[in-house]
Parts: sequence; structure tokens; C-alpha cells
Amino acid sequence: MGNAHAQGAWTISEVERLTGLPRRDIQRCCYSGKGGLGIVDVPNSTWGRRCYGVAEMAALYVVQLERLAGKSLPEIGRKLREETGAGSPNPAAQLAVHSARLEERCETIAGQLARARALRIALREDNPQGALGSFVERCVGDQLVAALRTLIEEGSRECGQANVSAGRKTLAPDSLFGLGSALDAGWLTRELSPTAQAQERPSKKQAEIELGLAGAIDAAHNCTGVSRDFARKALSWAFDAPGIDMAVELWLGAGSFELVSQALRP
Repeated sequence: MGNAHAQGAWTISEVERLTGLPRRDIQRCCYSGKGGLGIVDVPNSTWGRRCYGVAEMAALYVVQLERLAGKSLPEIGRKLREETGAGSPNPAAQLAVHSARLEERCETIAGQLARARALRIALREDNPQGALGSFVERCVGDQLVAALRTLIEEGSRECGQANVSAGRKTLAPDSLFGLGSALDAGWLTRELSPTAQAQERPSKKQAEIELGLAGAIDAAHNCTGVSRDFARKALSWAFDAPGIDMAVELWLGAGSFELVSQALRP
């Protein structure tokens, strides 16, 4: 083990633990003889034991991700050989594909979890409106920070600079780390809760939601210094996160999410 670490590498036991790939599968991936796949080339250490560097670790983790997707080792071997052709395996490109798929799955699961939590709150016998409002505010607040960071980073890339002007203030993405705590408790529920009990015609409820969202936009504007138009765009992005729709409907009433979406459109 010490020899592997001295070379900045890992032993097979460590690779097994870190990647989740069983030892036998690791050995088959590295063995090019009968029964092996020969898709990972691992140099031997000076002590005659194989050491696994970052490139080998990455290639083996690609194999593990393919296994978790339901493929057998022979299928994985054929797929990787077809993708690389006569060239060397490119675990970076393969990991990029898997990362994108995993991110999509994370978004799907996050939406399912948010809907399940919102429904559990709504099924409570005591008045759930306050708890639903707090839940929406917390979810939207988290998404608002992410939306602002993404919009600013996109603006930075387009402008070719580290900072971007977001209205009246020039911001760097790192300046938004404290936004979640800067938004005071009630910044959203204070503005929108009155519409939860409203039983008026849709046009009047739409006007009340627009008024409430204007107050929420002001809160984001005051905390970050971004323009109100920029804050509106970020808030629209935040409300569009998976699962928020169900929570808003349960909190503000049937049809309310569409009214919120309409109010946040440019």
C-alpha cells in the first residue's frame, strides 16, 4: 500500500472500496487474456503489484456506472471498444455523459421528493397552510440562489469577464453565497399568503398574486442589488424547479401555479 501511495496511486482494495466495483470485475477489466476484457491498462508497481492511478480509477468507475445501468461486463467491454475504436479509452468524455444523465436523474428525484413532501404537509389535520408556505419559501429561496448564480455565470461567459453587470450592480457569482441567509424569514410567505384564502374570481386573484410577487422581487432586489428585471427572471427560474408546482397549488389553491407563472413572464 505504501508503495502505491508513494506513486500517487491506489491499491486494488482501495479502488474496490472507492468505486464500488467488485475486485473480480476490476481484475477482469485489467486482464487481457482469456476471460478478461483488457479495457483498462494498469502498469505494475516495482513490487509486482498493480497500482491504480487517476486515469485507471476513472475508467473503472465508468465501468461501475455502466454496471449500475444494468449492463454486463462483456456488454460494457464491447460498448467501450466501439466508442473508442482504435484509440485509447477516454474516461473523461464517458464520465461527462454519465454526469449529465445523473444530473437529470437528480432533478427528477428532487421533483418527486418535493411533491411527496408537499402532499404530506397538506394531509396534516392541523392547518397546513403555514407549513406549506414555509416549505415553498425555503425551496424557492434555495432555487433563487442557484438561478442567480447561473444567470450571472452565463452573463460572464457571454461578456468574457469574471463579473457581470446585473442591473445597477456588478456582481461575481461568489458574492451570492450568503443570499439564502440574507433573505429574511417570510420574504415570500408574507407577500403571497393572503392569496391562499382568496376565493375571488381568477382575475382578482391574478392581481393579488402579481402584487405579492412584486414584493418578493423587491426582497431579492434589496438583498442582492440586482435589477428588478433580473430578480424577476431569477424568481421565474426558481418557481420552475421540479416539484414546486405541486407545493404552490396546495398552498395557494387550484390553478395558482399557472397564475404565478403568468405573473413572472416578461
